[in-house]
Amino acid sequence: MELELDEEVDQLFHYHQSSSDAHSINDSQGTLSKWQIAAIYAKQGRHNEKFGIRSKTASRVYAILHHPAFYVTHLIVAILLMALILIEWPSLIPEESYTGAYIAIHGVIELILLTLLLVEFGIRLIWVGPREFFSPKKRKVYLLFVIFLMYIEALVVIARRDTHVRLLRVLRPVFLIDSYLMSGVRRVFRQIFQSFKPISEILFLLYFFVAFFAILGFFLFAKIDPDFFSSYGQSFFSMFILVTTANHPDVFMEAYNQRTAAPLFFVFYLIVAFYIIINVLLGVVYHSFNAAEKDKVKNLFLHKREALKRAYSTLASREGIEFADFLLFVKEYNPKSTLEEVLCIFKLLKGHKTESELCSSSLSFHSSCTNSLKSYLSLTQFYEFYDMAALRWHKRGKQRRLQSLYQRLPMSIQRLQKLMHSLVTWQWFNSIFSLVIIINIFVMIAFAITFDPEVNEVAIIFKVLGFVFIIIYCVEIVIRIIGFGPVEYFTQFLNVFDFILIIASFVGQVMELTPLLTYAILLRPLRLLRLLHLKRTYRHIMDAIGVLLIQLLSVGILIVVIYYIFAVIGMEVFHDKLSEQCCNDSWYFAGSKFTGARNETTPDVYWHNNFDNTYRSYVTLFEIMVGNEWQVIMEGFASQVDSDAKAYFVRIYFIAFYTVMLVVNSVIISHVVEGITFKIALRKKELDQTKICKRLNHHEIGCQCAEGVRKSITVEITQSDVSVLHTLEKDENVSQSLRNVTSAQGVYFGTRLRRRRDFILLMHKNEIPFWIEKSVARMRKRSSSSLIAAQDAALNWKRKLLKYLKTFLEYVLD
Repeated sequence: MELELDEEVDQLFHYHQSSSDAHSINDSQGTLSKWQIAAIYAKQGRHNEKFGIRSKTASRVYAILHHPAFYVTHLIVAILLMALILIEWPSLIPEESYTGAYIAIHGVIELILLTLLLVEFGIRLIWVGPREFFSPKKRKVYLLFVIFLMYIEALVVIARRDTHVRLLRVLRPVFLIDSYLMSGVRRVFRQIFQSFKPISEILFLLYFFVAFFAILGFFLFAKIDPDFFSSYGQSFFSMFILVTTANHPDVFMEAYNQRTAAPLFFVFYLIVAFYIIINVLLGVVYHSFNAAEKDKVKNLFLHKREALKRAYSTLASREGIEFADFLLFVKEYNPKSTLEEVLCIFKLLKGHKTESELCSSSLSFHSSCTNSLKSYLSLTQFYEFYDMAALRWHKRGKQRRLQSLYQRLPMSIQRLQKLMHSLVTWQWFNSIFSLVIIINIFVMIAFAITFDPEVNEVAIIFKVLGFVFIIIYCVEIVIRIIGFGPVEYFTQFLNVFDFILIIASFVGQVMELTPLLTYAILLRPLRLLRLLHLKRTYRHIMDAIGVLLIQLLSVGILIVVIYYIFAVIGMEVFHDKLSEQCCNDSWYFAGSKFTGARNETTPDVYWHNNFDNTYRSYVTLFEIMVGNEWQVIMEGFASQVDSDAKAYFVRIYFIAFYTVMLVVNSVIISHVVEGITFKIALRKKELDQTKICKRLNHHEIGCQCAEGVRKSITVEITQSDVSVLHTLEKDENVSQSLRNVTSAQGVYFGTRLRRRRDFILLMHKNEIPFWIEKSVARMRKRSSSSLIAAQDAALNWKRKLLKYLKTFLEYVLD
């Protein structure tokens, strides 16, 4: 079905391209080769950009725009622009240091960074052209306006040489989010924005429920408990704080003291608001993000397919793409690609595959085609280009040398290695050492319970036991290294993680013998983390976390950005508001938390939770996000303003931050739940696949599978391939790329990390043909619309021509 769709799409695409892009390609004939045009299409598909071919100069600008050094430079400039907040007032720098010269220098630095950002905008303007760049739908227009406002503000700072309110600093993170390397952060932000409607509906329901119960609470408990319900405003904030459980059970203890049934009101409220509505919010975020992620992956998948269609149409002859054109295309796509890598990619696209990979490969290769360099690539085969180009290749010469070295070892050592291998593959091997780790845990707990600095005998006993466990772990590591071999052992991430833990534990145990290194005892519990490696369930969880790491890192960066925005607002509004012995008139008895003096040993020093500099602002916001007694901090600031109206705005600021972080935390939970759920489903697929392969082996069909989904593949470059390359040396275009052809012969091993996109496509594998079918329908409709428009234009032109001819004949006859 997919192949038939591809053929139809190819026919439709040729017409659509000839009507839309023919002008741009014809304009660039003589300046851009077909390999360069095809490479630009492929890059635009990889970068998810709008398709378009321009002049050779613009194409060079495009290469600069997507150079890794340019990405890093843009990211560094954006980070430095945000980091200016560390030296701006208020900061850790003493206030007396903010002289006029210092402020002017700071303003000049800001202008330089903004100018560097403008250079990036200028380069992009050259590539896309003024019409597209200044389109209202493009975010670059709004970013350019932000830079203009920041320029004016920086010039005012330099002219005045004095500090003033600078709320425009909250817009600095937009340049970090706009960076190419922050695409994951942009995706999370976009998904939150796309999910804003369902999320806002649940939040409205939550606030409506809080407001409704605040009315009931005010009428029920205003006279009984005026500390929490003296007015409707206080009642609303008390009930909202109760949703976070920060004031539970204090909020109803006075009412409970006077009315036995009073807690039932709060129990019902918490069940609905905290246990139902908040979890409904989590479910809505989970569903919305899954749908948004699926749509994003689908759009990227179809966009890349269209990019490869365009590249194929540019490169292919009637038979397909020959190797010479493919070589020059890959060289334009990635100039760092070697001849060996291009050969491996071409042979993979043609369907070269080992028997074991027919069962266990996580990449979808075609195995029915010949792998000769004399054959041509079809469009269906060319669709796999992005996956093949992501592989990293290594020649297997080193492994063969190690194998020959192993064969030269004495037979006694070889027998020892086989014995160790059978030992580490024994089904009870991991269970035994898991039991050792559990015993070690109980020993460490016993040491912590019985620890007494004045009793040295007990400490000596536990140190001896510690060395015993370390020796056992070292013996285990040696057995594993000998059994699996050093190369195979250290190529696994979890084995490297395990090895580092043992070395760190051994170093910590030795360092404890030195009295000066008392903090070395902190390295002792590291050995307990080895349980994550030995237990299969924990290994699967760590694999899921590894897959989600980039996504969670993107959410983490988004949290830092949100903190930055609220920290800037907090420092501008709440700077120098809190001090010792402040906040005596605050609600909810919060003033008692600010009574501690700087030199006292007391926890009542909440005045440290302020916005006097960036560091303290981030600490304060983190404490509010955690939610434990965050209302104390809020009421401390609310008590320091000179009117009740301002106090309400202070509370709105803190509630807004808590609400935003509630949504973001729901996003984090959604990603974790999705990752664990997907890992379980993927593991089930792997087990089913292994059972099928073992059943095929039983019937001697020749399928050999290892457990799990492989992320590597083997390709062999034969002497016949080298002979074909020698025949291409006469071609002037290809000859420069054919260097050291003879040394290309050998066996190559290609690997790449499994990405979250691979997993999502694997889970929705059955839906991909329907995605393609819908894409074909849209293209068919677009092509028919273009054809009808062209026919209408031709008919109008004929009518106008007949009209002018009729007018001319009437004029001549008259």
